[in-house]
Amino acid sequence: MSNTDLTSEEIAILLAAGKTSTGGGRGGTPYVIHKSEPLGVKHDTDKLEWSLLPMREIEEVIKVLMHGAKEYSPDNWQYVKPKKRYYDGLMRHMSAWKQGHVLDDGPKGSGLPHVAHAICNLLFLLWHDTEDDK
Repeated sequence: MSNTDLTSEEIAILLAAGKTSTGGGRGGTPYVIHKSEPLGVKHDTDKLEWSLLPMREIEEVIKVLMHGAKEYSPDNWQYVKPKKRYYDGLMRHMSAWKQGHVLDDGPKGSGLPHVAHAICNLLFLLWHDTEDDK
């Protein structure tokens, strides 16, 4: 049995106890811990896994936010009422995308992806849903 059959926490506990081998691995099979292998313990099981986000696409969303901050002002979206305006904007961008227009490249368009604009509108709606109740 190899070290991969043990969690890093289990290996760290065994090493802390001074053990480098035992006769009772999982399933009763002996295993050997090689001290030369890098070990580490990180208690992050219940923490957010930011690595799941597709960062290239998130960058497109950030570009839309930067475009809005330049055109209006940073965080201006927080003060736009009623919030249904963000639903309307979301649906306009999704409708354009559904019709085959990938980029918002009309006369007053940003040149950025419609879907990135739609994601911003969804984020704004989510923000308003949580912040408006405070």
